[in-house]
Amino acid sequence: MRIRVAIIEQDTGYLEKITNVFNTRYTEQVEIHAFTVMNRAIEFLQSNRVDMILVDEQIEMQLKMFPSKCNLAYLVDSMGIESVKGYPAICKFQKVDLIYKQILSIYSENSQSVSESHLNLGGSNVIAFMSPAGGTGTSSMAAACAMQCAGRGNNVLYLNLEKFGSSDVFFSGEGQFTMSDIIFALKGRKANLAMKLQSCVKKATCGGDFFSTSQTALDIDRDICWGHFCRWLNHIKTLFTLKKCCDHKAFCKQKRKGYI
Repeated sequence: MRIRVAIIEQDTGYLEKITNVFNTRYTEQVEIHAFTVMNRAIEFLQSNRVDMILVDEQIEMQLKMFPSKCNLAYLVDSMGIESVKGYPAICKFQKVDLIYKQILSIYSENSQSVSESHLNLGGSNVIAFMSPAGGTGTSSMAAACAMQCAGRGNNVLYLNLEKFGSSDVFFSGEGQFTMSDIIFALKGRKANLAMKLQSCVKKATCGGDFFSTSQTALDIDRDICWGHFCRWLNHIKTLFTLKKCCDHKAFCKQKRKGYI
């Protein structure tokens, strides 16, 4: 499924660059319609459907001009701005990969349609690292295994599901979403959980993928159950077609044996 996005931006140079990058990297995921003049955009929207509108915060407009069911976000010049006039904000001056993930996140939060992936799972594996107590080096072993597999060219997703564990100790990558966003989506039964997962995953400098630590240490232990985890893992295996999935698992103790 392609997300149809209308971008309204007065800076023609910026508009041309971002459109070219999206058309090169995400041509199968996003369909971009670019405008520098509001009137042209309104004329287009009256006869064409779009899923999201990105508009520069400096452009004056009336919200009633836009379709009521369309997702709206403002393009801003500075990082750290979360919303403008009650709508999500996206910083213009960051990597297009991060802008794409924010588009996915906003769309997944508000859309009722379901995005599906049909991928070959024949090469997917799960490697579980477990220990009877903390401080035994299990996290380090799991992270080292993930780095080693990524270094060999394998697709790797590292999951640290300890109550007080942190993937950010071993991996670093750009992005603003964490495990808390995933847990919220799981509990809220979001229609586009798969798309939400894609928006939250980070690419580590070593080449592997990971999810940043939740904002609250007790989120995993208190708010996620075994059913949530199974649903999450099924979506992960479908989306990322993993060759190796390093899963450091330390919750839902009563279910450990059944899983391994």
